[in-house]
Amino acid sequence: MCKVVIQLHRSQIQAIAAGSDHSSTDTPDAMMTLTSSQAGDAAAPGSRQMHSQITGRALFVRRLVAFCKEQWRILRTAVDWVIAIYFIVPLLIAAGIIYTSWWQEPPVWFHWIPVPLLALVLFLWSLTFRLRTFLEPADQVFLLQNHRLVSAIRRWGFAYSCSVAVLAAALLYVVLSPLLVLGQGWSWPWIPVLALFTLASRLSVPIALELIQQRLQGIHKYTLQAAVLLTAGFLFISMFDLFARLRTVPYGLVHGMLLTGIASLTAWLIMRSRLSARGLFLHEVAQERRARLRLTAMLLSQSGTKEQRGMLEKRRPLIWRRSQPITKKRDRVSMLMAAFMKSYVRSSDQWFFLIRFLSVGSYALILTSGWVTLIVYPGLLYLLYRGIRSYCEMAMNRSYLDLFRWSESERNRAMEQAILRLSLPIALILLVIAVLT
Repeated sequence: MCKVVIQLHRSQIQAIAAGSDHSSTDTPDAMMTLTSSQAGDAAAPGSRQMHSQITGRALFVRRLVAFCKEQWRILRTAVDWVIAIYFIVPLLIAAGIIYTSWWQEPPVWFHWIPVPLLALVLFLWSLTFRLRTFLEPADQVFLLQNHRLVSAIRRWGFAYSCSVAVLAAALLYVVLSPLLVLGQGWSWPWIPVLALFTLASRLSVPIALELIQQRLQGIHKYTLQAAVLLTAGFLFISMFDLFARLRTVPYGLVHGMLLTGIASLTAWLIMRSRLSARGLFLHEVAQERRARLRLTAMLLSQSGTKEQRGMLEKRRPLIWRRSQPITKKRDRVSMLMAAFMKSYVRSSDQWFFLIRFLSVGSYALILTSGWVTLIVYPGLLYLLYRGIRSYCEMAMNRSYLDLFRWSESERNRAMEQAILRLSLPIALILLVIAVLT
């Protein structure tokens, strides 16, 4: 039997296991021993186990402290605290005064908010939950074979995420208490029940959507996610409406607690399924990286900097996934026109532009009638043409097109044909709305 003993300084293990991008000022002097054994034909059963003095809890605490220090350092470098105090302190004082005035004299608009609208807002808020695992890229080299240590870190990360979700739900319902108690007539025992029900939705629906995203691909993934999202939203709003009709105490409250218990049990089962899921290590590492860089990305977005998706994160588009030809013509202009159309359709920003334009244009046509429509409709077509043309011009000036022998006239002809085909469906929809109204 050949036995190899590798002794590494704890600071080196900390830099590798806790992530090389976390800075630490500690100077530990203990040593960590990793023992691995190799045998010939008759190896001992426990000879390949890794013995470590560090526990999952200690490693989690170390990474959590490093994360907090990193976020604090980012805030200190990005925010001028001398100036920020002049905004933060008055804002907190004003928020306290407004909250106190709500309890003393509730605003009139409290009575105008319907229960379904409030439930919809709370359901959308519950979808913002994200799990934290505190796993690092180096763990796949040094810790992935130690399943107990990795599982311990993940469990502590799940516990941290659930604790943050509980505090967020409690703070939200503290803020909403004047609206619920004075505006909509809920009694005080109902507030914890509503908070627990919202917390159960927050811990179940986003996790279920995440599991579907990692297990399925293509149209099946989007279809099942849409079905789960619509079903969960309908159930959430329906349950809130049922709670509003069961406001009596204690019989209605008992039914509400029973339904909340069922929702909490469902959330626990989904969380347990997520904790025992296999093959999500790389996804959890990428998710943890985005969580660490969320504050940095938010600060950079204010200056106009947008994080680009890496090459490994890019996936095939939903439309024209196989890059199949969209026209029977194979001449140079048709091929460039098809490239412009595919680039436009695969851009999510352009889809949002078309949706916003169609909504605003339809509203403008509904408000007008008679000869005014003859002025509004051509104006909308011109705006649509300019909006699509701006993207096509940007795509036409890409440097990679210089690698091909397209002349300037061929590029312009291809761009005009692409604009015509892209704008024609929107123009027909607006024409139908103009005729019907």
